[in-house]
Amino acid sequence: MDKKGNNQDETHEFRFLNERVVKSIWKDFIRAIRLVLVIGGLAGIAVWLFFWHLKPELKDELNKSLKGTTATEMTDIFVTTEATVSNIENQCGINAGPYTEEQMEKMVVLVEYGIEENKKEVPGIVMGKNNAVYILLYNNELKPEQDVVVYINGMPKKAKVNNVSSDYKLVIVKIDEGDIAQDEYNDVMVSSLAPGKEFDTITQVILVGNPLNRKNTVEKGRLTLEENIVSVLDAKVRISGTDMKAHTNERGFVFNEEGYLLGISTSDELSEKVNIIDIADLKTYINRLLNDKKIKYIGIYGKEVTDEVVKTIDADMPYGIYIYNTKEDSPAYKAGIMNGDVLVSVAGREVYTFDEYLSVLNECQSKQSVKLEVMRKGRDGYKKIGYEVSVGELD
Repeated sequence: MDKKGNNQDETHEFRFLNERVVKSIWKDFIRAIRLVLVIGGLAGIAVWLFFWHLKPELKDELNKSLKGTTATEMTDIFVTTEATVSNIENQCGINAGPYTEEQMEKMVVLVEYGIEENKKEVPGIVMGKNNAVYILLYNNELKPEQDVVVYINGMPKKAKVNNVSSDYKLVIVKIDEGDIAQDEYNDVMVSSLAPGKEFDTITQVILVGNPLNRKNTVEKGRLTLEENIVSVLDAKVRISGTDMKAHTNERGFVFNEEGYLLGISTSDELSEKVNIIDIADLKTYINRLLNDKKIKYIGIYGKEVTDEVVKTIDADMPYGIYIYNTKEDSPAYKAGIMNGDVLVSVAGREVYTFDEYLSVLNECQSKQSVKLEVMRKGRDGYKKIGYEVSVGELD
């Protein structure tokens, strides 16, 4: 072969060898990438398993981060769900019920406060324990940091008022870990909320409270058809009647037959029968107080616009929340929302009921600016008006 041919063969061989070298390097590179991916995948699984076996609140935070949530608030120690207000160990909503009457009595404790010559006693209910014990009272006299005494099985325990909401008459009393013996702590029964809207499906109820000589009384009765909807700050509360005879200023707690908490009993000088405040309507506020969080609010008092309202009062009234007052110096008050406005939208979401309104409000952060839309009646009918409101916190 001539030189030209030899040169072609050499060039061809060089290209062939070069191709083999390139292919070899490429295969090594692919192998390295695969190895990195396998190691990364195994590491990811290990991290996932690590977090999965951590406490539930850390799993919640991990889930939030994966979903891109930018929540800045602390994880709840206690979690209010449709099924339960409970401690960290039971926050999945798996309840130990049904409960016996003896267990229900253990859930209700006696709280004593006031000076020696004017001491008062009221029942409280255990809402959670996490080394400390947390007790709910329905009371408008106690103040934050006030010293009280809690009687558990007749034994006095030092305690302190941990949180108060005067707007809802809710008080959380805390027994610190060092003020209760381990065996007594273990014996404390934590109450669980009844699942769903129990008032709609039951008639039989059990009242525990009205303490006499530091001992609970247990009374059984039935719900009646009497019902009243009371407007409170940023919410509504349902009060149902019973056939149980009332005692003056009686306070206690009402359970269904399975021992799940339904509500707070109440009566006054004018009451002939015991009434029940539906605790499900207050659970948002109870939950925040249990977790040492301020209650978020906008500051309206109102009523839901129903078909009956439209039919009998104002055929042109839009559906939403009719505002008849605003709390002085509240975000709603400062924004200029007026009595007679009908709230129809919060943060871009339509609201027709207080449940929907609270659902949106609870997703907002304190001091967050949100847009409220109301319908205001004028000479030419209702017109939509928008407001920017900063979500407030109750002291």
